[in-house]
Amino acid sequence: MSGPPLRDHVLLAPNAKMRAQVVPQTPIEPADAAQPGRVRGELKIIAVILEPPVIERILTHLGLQARAPLRARARGQALQAA
Repeated sequence: MSGPPLRDHVLLAPNAKMRAQVVPQTPIEPADAAQPGRVRGELKIIAVILEPPVIERILTHLGLQARAPLRARARGQALQAA
């Protein structure tokens, strides 16, 4: 057998000799930056909705599920029986 397999972190380390061969040298712009009309800047909270009936009405209007899914039983209980 030959030596241990080469790990990615060996090539991606900041001072790795072969890093330039596997990491792009020019920064890649995000896809959103190329689309015109996108507004960039700080987000500002303008309202907080805390009433559950209002939240459910908004989510239902948007076609989203208004209730959280039921929780499944923990896997630990099945393992204890084994």
